[in-house]
Amino acid sequence: MFLKLRYILMSVFVTWQTFAMLILPAYKENATLNWLYEDVVHPYVTLFGFNLGWSFYSPSVTLSGHLRYVIEDAARKRYSFEPANELNRWLPDDWWFRFWYNAIYDTPDTYGDLAANYFCRKHAALRPVSISFVKVEERAQDFTPADRLSGKSPLDDEFVTETIVKQAECPS
Repeated sequence: MFLKLRYILMSVFVTWQTFAMLILPAYKENATLNWLYEDVVHPYVTLFGFNLGWSFYSPSVTLSGHLRYVIEDAARKRYSFEPANELNRWLPDDWWFRFWYNAIYDTPDTYGDLAANYFCRKHAALRPVSISFVKVEERAQDFTPADRLSGKSPLDDEFVTETIVKQAECPS
C-alpha cells in the first residue's frame, strides 16, 4: 500500500513539474495560459526560482579570460607563462588552481604578492628580478567565423586585450 502511494505521489510530482516547465515559456502568447500561469504556476516557479533564467537549458556563454605572467631576469630578458596551460583538467587540483588564477587577476592586491613569491620561486633557475601579472581577455567583436575557419583561436594575440594587473619584485 505504502509503495503504491509513493509511486502515485512521485508520478503526480513529475507530471506537475513537466506541466509547470511547459507553461513557463509559453504563457505570454496565450490568454488562457496566462491566467493559468499567474494563478497556479507562478507561485511554484517563483518559489524554486525556475522563472529567473533559462541558463540551466543552455548556459550563457561568456567571454573568457585567463592569467598570464611575465618574468624578467637581470639581463632584462622576458619570459611569458600561462599557468593554466600547465594544468591537467583530469586532476582535482585543476579547479583549485583555476580559481586561484582567477582570484589573482580579479583581486591582485590581495593575492598578487603571494602569487609573485610562488612563481618567482618556481622559476628560480631563470634568476627572476620582477614579475608582471597580465589579465588576457577576449574581444569577441574582432573574432569572426572566417577567422575560426582559417584555424585561428579567439585567444590568439590579435583578438585579446592584455591588462597588467600587478607588478612585483621577486625576493632575492
